[in-house]
Amino acid sequence: MTKQKTLILGLAAALTGCSTQPKNFFTANLENVCSHAIRVTAVDYSNAKKAFTPNQEIAAGEAVEILSYISFSEGLESSIPNTYRLDIKAHEQTISLDKQLLIAQLKNSPSTHTSKNATTWTIRDSSLCP
Repeated sequence: MTKQKTLILGLAAALTGCSTQPKNFFTANLENVCSHAIRVTAVDYSNAKKAFTPNQEIAAGEAVEILSYISFSEGLESSIPNTYRLDIKAHEQTISLDKQLLIAQLKNSPSTHTSKNATTWTIRDSSLCP
């Protein structure tokens, strides 16, 4: 009987530990620092929100959320799918960022921590003006 109680308590503790694993929240915004409007499309931009509306027009000085992921991993790179892509269009030109180029942008962008497990970046880069 004691072995059964120990096994049940151990199993309950293990299950409780799994269910309380902290979630991490990663979000990123793109601020349009161009002198003109841009059109933005983010493919696979979130695992918790509805799909990104393609070709959103963003006026100069405005911003749009381009990444929103909830993850059990603390690492940003393992939290973003390999299929992520950001397209920025204007004047019949397109600049595309895949997962690796986005991560490079985030590493060079300011971030804020709204809580222990939530990080938000804001990309402000004139080299992304088509």
